[in-house]
Amino acid sequence: SLEYELYMRAARLALKLRKYKRSVDLILHSAEVDMSSNSVSEEVRANERNRFLADMAAGCLDQQNEESADYAIKKLPDPILKAELLIKKSKYFIKAGDVVAANAELDQATKLAANIEDLSRRASVLLNMLTLAQKLDPARMYEINRSAAKSINALQVPNKKDEETDTENYKLYVTKIMVVNWNLLPTVSELSNVDLNGAADLANRIEKKEIKILADYIITVRTIENFRTEAKTNKAAVATR
Repeated sequence: SLEYELYMRAARLALKLRKYKRSVDLILHSAEVDMSSNSVSEEVRANERNRFLADMAAGCLDQQNEESADYAIKKLPDPILKAELLIKKSKYFIKAGDVVAANAELDQATKLAANIEDLSRRASVLLNMLTLAQKLDPARMYEINRSAAKSINALQVPNKKDEETDTENYKLYVTKIMVVNWNLLPTVSELSNVDLNGAADLANRIEKKEIKILADYIITVRTIENFRTEAKTNKAAVATR
């Protein structure tokens, strides 16, 4: 409707003028507009609003505008985007040297992730906070390993008939596997570079074969690379004696 579009345009204008709180409020007001007669689904509009708030919060953090970022994050209803922003905020505090604040943001992100219904999305959010947890507290990293693996292993496998007939259930399962692997690859690659034991712990906990094979591959490659590096170092040390 015209009213909805006017709210969205006003929110974008406020954002451009760096009136961040006003922009957030305008976005929230747009959600109150009756759109029952509109052909665009509420889900599509909600995604648009959520992405707007998430991008604004991320931008505010990049500008070191903590107050405006906090305001946008608190008003963001999507738990996945909110958790991802809390992870970003925790990293922001690490760079600022505030470990206490970084831990507090990670705590909130972990609690939010535990309540994400979609197991593949929950696992992905948990995977994305692993390297952060390793920097702050390795013991916490192992806890998140357990939670991430538990979510992955709980993904419901379609029955044989669904797989053979390529049903929607099977396609949805494949999509969930792809979502997890998309987030697993960079996380395990980075984590194995700084904490191979922690990365191996995660891989060992994963039972879902379509995901475990990727984690095991990354760990194996990293182990071989470390072995070669160690062998070259030892060889060089012997040559200098």
